[in-house]
Amino acid sequence: MNIEIIRRYAEYGVDGIMQYDDWGLQNRLMIAPSDWRRLWKPAYQRVYSAAKSLGVDTWLHSCGNILDIIEDFIEIGLDVLQLDQQENMGLENLQKFRGQITFFSPVDIQTVMPRGDQDEIRLYCHSMIKHLSTKEGGFIPFWYHDMEGAGHSQESVDTMFREFTKPYH
Repeated sequence: MNIEIIRRYAEYGVDGIMQYDDWGLQNRLMIAPSDWRRLWKPAYQRVYSAAKSLGVDTWLHSCGNILDIIEDFIEIGLDVLQLDQQENMGLENLQKFRGQITFFSPVDIQTVMPRGDQDEIRLYCHSMIKHLSTKEGGFIPFWYHDMEGAGHSQESVDTMFREFTKPYH
């Protein structure tokens, strides 16, 4: 079904598709990594291969700790990984994937944005740029769509926005 949808979208000139599949709990995958690889990796690979053959980029949202399968996603052709929670994996651990995949992420929505002060938010923005991006790119910042529901103040969102729109060298 996904492949047919991608084919139809490609006919209309769609540049990319995004899937929303939360695979992680706070501290691990929902299933054993070996089971994920056996049951789900081949299906994702078929979808991503079909998308690539049609010139369609692949994006995936997944919350929770998915550290154990990020390399698998890269291997099978995922272009962009959208992570709302990086702290349950650690930016330092995600750094090993920079330059191999693009990260599309706000400041961590569970820890830093709702509980951090403005200085902590600014520092986290710098840390995200340091750990997730390269000079060629690889990191697209954004803000979480449900600020109120996630407990994010307008001041915190404004701080994040200002920090991410500053020129970096």
